[in-house]
Amino acid sequence: MKTTFTTLLVLLFSIWNSATAFENNCLGDPINLEQEVNQSVKDLVAVVEANKVRQDLLKAKIQYGILAIGIGVADIFLTTKDGKIVDLNVHAKVGLLGINSVINKKVTISQLKAGQPLKFQMQGGNRAVLIIEPEADFNEKGGWARLKIWNGSSYTIERIAITQGNNNPRSKYKSFHNNISNSNEIKGLKIQMHGSSISKMYVKSFTLEK
Repeated sequence: MKTTFTTLLVLLFSIWNSATAFENNCLGDPINLEQEVNQSVKDLVAVVEANKVRQDLLKAKIQYGILAIGIGVADIFLTTKDGKIVDLNVHAKVGLLGINSVINKKVTISQLKAGQPLKFQMQGGNRAVLIIEPEADFNEKGGWARLKIWNGSSYTIERIAITQGNNNPRSKYKSFHNNISNSNEIKGLKIQMHGSSISKMYVKSFTLEK
């Protein structure tokens, strides 16, 4: 922690020093100076990113049609820092009807606290087929959310909790269905999709795997 703090101070000083030099026109080549400032900012961002920890919540297996052919997977995960949530993410690779899609979505903790949901939507789809919508109590330590799944006419809603389950900052975040107990921990999600085109995709059935 001390090393990280010292590194941040050095990088911040570098940015401030470069910006001050630019303001005072102390260097003869403003283009090089701009590059130096940009690199310092990139270095600072890299340090911050390096201190984030990925915590996988669940993997969604995506199937299609009556035969339930596997067409892809989606990883839903958090990144945390010092035991607190930084953002909620979904990363998916899906191949359907001749179209291969890579889907990356992120919602920051400030957005989650403001009620902004994480949405999984097929490229070319008319609407999100899976949504994680935070409830009012959601904060840096997690909380309750609504898992909304599009069934073709409306959203089926399941209530889930995303939490460590205790006050230990080293504990792994987990997701739970309806109540927080070992028997209700969600370890996976199976989604069977139907639809004659990408734009009309919907979830025919789904299973919360415990």
